[in-house]
Amino acid sequence: MEAPLFFILLGIFWGFWASYWKLEDGYAVSFGDFAICVFFSTFLLVAAYAVLHASSPGSFEPGRLEIGVFTAVLLFFGVFTVLAVPFSLLVLPPLIGVALYALRRLRGENFFSSYGRIRRSRYFMSLLMPVAALPVYAALRNLWFEVNVPVALATSGIAIVLLLKALYKALR
Repeated sequence: MEAPLFFILLGIFWGFWASYWKLEDGYAVSFGDFAICVFFSTFLLVAAYAVLHASSPGSFEPGRLEIGVFTAVLLFFGVFTVLAVPFSLLVLPPLIGVALYALRRLRGENFFSSYGRIRRSRYFMSLLMPVAALPVYAALRNLWFEVNVPVALATSGIAIVLLLKALYKALR
């Protein structure tokens, strides 16, 4: 019961968050376009899960290529985020440091041995995300607020809680 509830709550959050996209561009994305976006994104997520579980890496051992790509993406994201939101310079370094510490501690760990073989039917549970996101987006897409402070507070709070929970579970 935990997994379906997780995907439903994630979908509700997705619909709420997407209703604030209009503040960026000045117009609300149509319901049809949002539906295409959420279903296509979910399809890509399911495909990524399937590939990851099929390949089942035995342990977390990043090579030079992975470290190089990670560093390039991190630098790109960091530079443009700091240019757009200078305050992020106070937030990003500690978060990146905590993530790198966790990755270093988990080097060589086997992430997938405790899961065993995952039934293919479990992947379809991810479809609960777009199914839950669509009605929320439909209800909120025409509401206009001048600022996206509620979304910023919700996303930041949820992200911090999930990061801390993941770090606690991984490092204990």
